[in-house]
Amino acid sequence: MKKICVMLAFAASTSIFAQNTFQGKVVYEMSYPGTELDANTMAMMPKETIIYIKNEKVRSEISMGGMGSSVSIVDNKTKTSTTLMDMMGQKIAFKATAADVEKMKAKGASEPKVTLLNETKEIAGYKCKKAEIEMEDNKENVKMYVYYSNEITNGSNNWSNPQYKGIDGFLMEYEIAKQGVKMRMSVKSVSKENVDDSKFAIPTGYTEMNQEQMMKAMGGGGAH
Repeated sequence: MKKICVMLAFAASTSIFAQNTFQGKVVYEMSYPGTELDANTMAMMPKETIIYIKNEKVRSEISMGGMGSSVSIVDNKTKTSTTLMDMMGQKIAFKATAADVEKMKAKGASEPKVTLLNETKEIAGYKCKKAEIEMEDNKENVKMYVYYSNEITNGSNNWSNPQYKGIDGFLMEYEIAKQGVKMRMSVKSVSKENVDDSKFAIPTGYTEMNQEQMMKAMGGGGAH
């Protein structure tokens, strides 16, 4: 359960930002290639993430059915984000600015080296470009590939996740690996539609914590 909570917190705070003219909903399919979890745990793992976008604001929702949910509300204009974890009877809010994100960057992690590749792939009707990201994390060389689209985003994106900050576009397919769990996110639908401002309101009733406190509360210990 601790692994799931850590992964959800990380996934929800992986921000993706829309250009000012886009408004609508994006749905990601979530899969776990090569992850070894027991059948009961795997059955509880979320299967999709829903993203609502309106101008500079983005809301990301991940549900685990009866177990709880994780929501991230991001304002790209002010570069602030709030992650809301409602799990196991606890409601926790974690707020961060761009400066906070830089301070929280994993110790031992190097700056990512981004190589833009010529390969393209169509995802959910969008032509996506491929990029290779290389970095060192805890003395281990990590290489990952992402697909992104400039049709949905522009400008400096992905500021809240240092490993993707060199990608100038909307992440259409990417992977997250934390504590032995690998999660693949792939967009399965994009729809332009009106999004109500209420989607981006921060609700009351949540206890605000810093990152370390949140991980301990969600997992019963530090995120190691």
